[in-house]
Amino acid sequence: MNGLARLRKQAELSQETVAAALKIDRSAVSKWETEVAFPSTKNISRLASLYGCTIDDVFDAIFEQEEIRSNIKEATQ
Repeated sequence: MNGLARLRKQAELSQETVAAALKIDRSAVSKWETEVAFPSTKNISRLASLYGCTIDDVFDAIFEQEEIRSNIKEATQ
């Protein structure tokens, strides 16, 4: 499970709940969790508040996703 999805699930929230709280489409949350897109700085701050964690925790989750993706890419080459 990637970092952003892990934080969301630890907060016991659905993608729909996060999207409603941020007033965005649920597909945006899905894209963040699958690395198709990344949250804006404004939304990173809002995610931290919503998930009950720090902004650093959200950034760490994003970087964790990037590291996993990079490792997978290297392993398949």
